[in-house]
Amino acid sequence: MEVDVQGILKWGADISKIENSLYKIEVMGEFVSFYGMLESVDDDGYTVLRIGQSIVPIETEGSSYPIGSYIKIQSPNVKLYDMGI
Repeated sequence: MEVDVQGILKWGADISKIENSLYKIEVMGEFVSFYGMLESVDDDGYTVLRIGQSIVPIETEGSSYPIGSYIKIQSPNVKLYDMGI
């Protein structure tokens, strides 16, 4: 399965730093939250969140947290695609 978090997420608004080393996905109302470790951030905002053995790519804007930080991403615009594997 492929996860597509649509739109550009903002650091400090859609993305927040958490204190626990937590890996999970949860649905609360219309929002999907992803908890994991910040693996990389490119200059153009392309960001990778690691959730256990999986990665979730997102587009971001603003000043990021340090690589290796544990973060929570919240978005109402998430799509799942069956990869047929």
